Amino acid sequence: MYSLFRDLAIIILSAKFFGLVARKCKAPQVVGEIIAGLLIGPCLLNLVQISDSISIFAEIGVVMLMFTTGLGTNLKELIKAGPIATLIATVGVAVPLVGGTLLYGAFYGFAAVGSPEFYRALFIGTIMTATSVSITVATLQELGHLKSFLGTTIVSAAVIDDVIGIVVLTCVLGASSGTGTGLGKVLFNTLLFFATALGVGLVVHYAMKWLDQRNPHTQRITIVSMAFCFAMAYIAEEYFGIADITGAYIAGIVLCTMDDAPYVERRVDISNYTLFAPVFFASIGLKTDIDLLQNVVTPILRKVVQPNMVIDQEATDKLRQEARDAVEPVVYKQGQNIVLARERVTANQLEMLRSLGMLDNDTFDLNIYIGAFLLVLLSMMVLLIALILLDPELLASPKKLVLVMLVLCLTMGACVLAKEINPYLTPALLGVMMLTGLIGARAGVAGCLTLTVLVSALLAGGDTSYTSEIVNLLFISFISGFLVVIILHRKPHRQQVLLCGFLTGLSNMVIILTIGFMTNNSMGVVMNNALWSALSAVVASVLCIALDALMEAVFRLATPAKLLELSNPNQPILRRLMIEASGTYHHSIIVANLAEAAAETVGANPLLCRAGAYYHDIGKLKRPMYFKENQLGENPHEHTNPYISAAIVTAHTRDGVMLAQQYHLPQEIQDIIIEHHGDTPVMYFYHKALKQADGQAVDIADFRYDGRRPQSKESAIIMLADTVEAAVRSMPDPTPKAIEEFIAKLVRGKIDDGQLNDAPLTLQEGGYIRPGFNAQLDEYRDASTHGKQWVLDMEAAEREATGIKNLRIQYNRVFGYYIEVTKSNLDQVPLRYARRQTLANAERYTTPELQEIEKKILNAEQLAAALELQLFTDVRQEITREIGAIQQNALALKTADALLSLAQVARDYGYVKPTINETGEIRIVEGRHPIVERMVQDTPFVPNDVELDTEDNRMLIITGPNMAGKSTYMRQTALITLMAHIGSFVPAKEANISLCDRIFTRIGASDDLSSGQSTFMVEMSETAGILRSATNKSLVILDEIGRGTSTFDGLAIAWAVVEYLLDKKKIGAKTLFATHYHELSELEGRFPGVKNYCITVMEHGEDVIFLRKIMPGGADKSYGVHVARLAGIPAPVVARAHEIQARLEVSDINQETISQNILEKKKKENRQTDMFHLPQDDLIDELKNLDVLSITPMDALNTLFRLREKARRL
Repeated sequence: MYSLFRDLAIIILSAKFFGLVARKCKAPQVVGEIIAGLLIGPCLLNLVQISDSISIFAEIGVVMLMFTTGLGTNLKELIKAGPIATLIATVGVAVPLVGGTLLYGAFYGFAAVGSPEFYRALFIGTIMTATSVSITVATLQELGHLKSFLGTTIVSAAVIDDVIGIVVLTCVLGASSGTGTGLGKVLFNTLLFFATALGVGLVVHYAMKWLDQRNPHTQRITIVSMAFCFAMAYIAEEYFGIADITGAYIAGIVLCTMDDAPYVERRVDISNYTLFAPVFFASIGLKTDIDLLQNVVTPILRKVVQPNMVIDQEATDKLRQEARDAVEPVVYKQGQNIVLARERVTANQLEMLRSLGMLDNDTFDLNIYIGAFLLVLLSMMVLLIALILLDPELLASPKKLVLVMLVLCLTMGACVLAKEINPYLTPALLGVMMLTGLIGARAGVAGCLTLTVLVSALLAGGDTSYTSEIVNLLFISFISGFLVVIILHRKPHRQQVLLCGFLTGLSNMVIILTIGFMTNNSMGVVMNNALWSALSAVVASVLCIALDALMEAVFRLATPAKLLELSNPNQPILRRLMIEASGTYHHSIIVANLAEAAAETVGANPLLCRAGAYYHDIGKLKRPMYFKENQLGENPHEHTNPYISAAIVTAHTRDGVMLAQQYHLPQEIQDIIIEHHGDTPVMYFYHKALKQADGQAVDIADFRYDGRRPQSKESAIIMLADTVEAAVRSMPDPTPKAIEEFIAKLVRGKIDDGQLNDAPLTLQEGGYIRPGFNAQLDEYRDASTHGKQWVLDMEAAEREATGIKNLRIQYNRVFGYYIEVTKSNLDQVPLRYARRQTLANAERYTTPELQEIEKKILNAEQLAAALELQLFTDVRQEITREIGAIQQNALALKTADALLSLAQVARDYGYVKPTINETGEIRIVEGRHPIVERMVQDTPFVPNDVELDTEDNRMLIITGPNMAGKSTYMRQTALITLMAHIGSFVPAKEANISLCDRIFTRIGASDDLSSGQSTFMVEMSETAGILRSATNKSLVILDEIGRGTSTFDGLAIAWAVVEYLLDKKKIGAKTLFATHYHELSELEGRFPGVKNYCITVMEHGEDVIFLRKIMPGGADKSYGVHVARLAGIPAPVVARAHEIQARLEVSDINQETISQNILEKKKKENRQTDMFHLPQDDLIDELKNLDVLSITPMDALNTLFRLREKARRL
């Protein structure tokens, strides 16, 4: 009973694995699941046999599959596809029926109509009409065509084909048996079934819709739906002789129009996908009988293949009898030994023992199973310990752990098969080769240790006759396994794997011959075993080459072999880079060299760094001439908006990932492409935008890359190498010291920006303490880079001290560094020399000084890293002890730094001490913007005056064209006021500043799409906050309120905001209000406290010159078309804009009309409406014509806001 669980586990795992393999090979997953059934079933491995329980699971799977297909069917598409599906099904039955009948006749001869042979031929044709609806559905579902019109047609045709096939089969069977065709009964049952399904379906349909409305998205809907599915399947099969899958399909169609049909489909599909469907498709393979297939194929072959040789049975029998007579009888006497202890059993002896019944042993030996379990447990412990010690990072990767287990299983499977041929043919080295090539040397060593245990245990298998083979294979697995790691850990490409097979084959032969000589075995046997072991290594290398490619594709691994292949400059994408963006290609080569060297230093993957660096900038292929290294002449960015330039430059990481996916590069390479810039900003274009902004806010987020910050050592290394190479290449005078300081600054900038926060670079890599901090550390570093020069200097010093001209200091791995003196100069050797070795013509010595130098040179890197970490730890502990004092000093220093900075800029740039008052007056003479004046180097900054108070100058309405300086003027006023409040001198000739409780600003345009707020909505929200919080002691800066909506709506809002701020009973705050609504200029003289100011402009022909000076009065023009021409708008567009502007200026909508309308409406008591009236009918028509299906969420929000405002005016 419980064997079912084992069988299900094997079926599910194998079906899913081979299904994924099939999908990787561009085949339907169903094919892989059927193949899995063939492999684990009686045809091959015989791990699982078909049983009643598995058949039930399979039947449930196909029923649920057809039910979900019916649930997902579009009823309209089904009705539309009905006639076509019927035609296809009819043809699909007729063609195989006729073709199969004729084919049978061609092989076995045509028989008369009505004869038994004729009906047999007709039966074969009928069988060929069968269609696998389930496989058809699963394939269509995987291809994504199941719910299309084509999929609906095919599924319908398959179902109808089954029904017609049953009718035809019934007729053939009835006619051949002589009982009549039974056609009427079959047709009657079929029609009755569909009539019953229609009646029951209508009742169930309305009942389920009622239940669905009362209990939407509940489990009871799924439960009732499943019950109806199984009931329909049972009724169809049991009472009408229709396939159960047809009943399930119709059940799904009945419920497909239910609101919760997709919900039920998902719930059922989850259970079916994980358990029942894999069992069903695997059961197809399990049910395949090779013997039955042979019984069908053999007669056909006998008909086709005509023998040209005939056996002479009489002569054969005569020769057999003569052979029997020639054999002398073999007699064993009672008590005679058949086989002795420890003697190898021959085939004849084994047959004798079997004939005497001495091999029958049905006893259960528990010791064998306990031993096997302990051996497997031991091998897994060896693997775990090896991975913990050698490659702990691998334990955190489930994908690689699965790969390790799969490789071990494949290796053991190959060993099981090879053992049947010869024990020495077992390819134990296969696993070591694959793990070294696919993952790395550390995994290879772990696999070597594990397979040494596993293969020896497999060979033993409870049989003591393999003692010598076990010893030999232990040595082979261990020694040759380590040789594999040594050969492949640097260059695991395909040719190297094959070379490794031959070299380890020679190693195997040497091991077998050595042990053979030691044990005095027969040379013939030893040579035979040696040749088999050599062949096993070659076979392992060939299998490794084949399986590595499969594993790379299935697991998408960036293996060393794959990375070496990708590093080949003949790769298509690299050839494109070389031809289309040669500068980028050269840059990538240099970055690869830098990154590889850095990776070897910090323990990262050098191969991945090199390959990743080659491909990190492939996205530049899309627009190569927009990158400096590819430009030969004019730079297109000089005439491009900085925002567009930044978008082009930052897009190359996304473009690179798209190209990498197109060329099927490994995921690790794609990660490097998207991470090598992190989210750093393109500062050049950011500063360019600041210069062009004229005081407007510039969001640095618009200039950042939208990639991830580096998540691996390799990505972080390539980020730094890329930054360093590009920056150093542009240095005007690159001296070594300047380069070193510049690189340190660049790396510090990346760290400060947080780009390396997620990268696993640790203090163990070293290099974070500067030279000069510790003399011992400097000495270690000097030893690792200048050790050879130390030895030469000591050699020269010893020659001079001893007078021995041919004295030499040399090195070998056995003795290390030594002083060599020839025999003729031994009398000059000083007593401080200690003898190390005596040669025929020389003596070798050492000294304490030489031993110290040797120790420093050989251990310099390790000692430097350890000392650096210790120094860092000591410094950190010292800081921890003094943290209180450090924080106090930091507070004092930052305060002093801030005050001294303010004092320095005040002295350097002519700032003045402001006067602070409490009268509410703000008076600034020749005020300047403290930042903008330092950024405009070409032209002098134009200072301006400001005069605000609580009476006549409460509200300054500022008009003028774009780019004229309105925003700069308002910002400098706010900054000067703020600087005065913090105690700083201010950039002005004279300043008298009133105390303010708060400074409110609404400047610039931005949106908040993540929360669904448009630019206008954000503007209104900020304005609302100001109106709720401002007081008569506040300073308010408002820039172009109302510009994000229609002209009249914007003007109305701006006008109302001005009135609200002016009203002393409500706010009465000092306000600077910049606007392009010239109608607001009418407020001066009509409302107390309003003054008009404008930016002076001088027209010179078609050109406009911005004088940047604030003057009393309102502007008469906005000069928007002129600004558009300056911004580079094409000339035809500018010309057309002038025409349209001229027409609008002569229209009957003018400033006086609008202003007068507003003022007259305000005079009416308790009735403040808009200056233009929108009738109710127009609002209703607009709502009716609104296309709610195509409108975007942002447009919907803006439309809703606008309609609400219109409705309030009714």
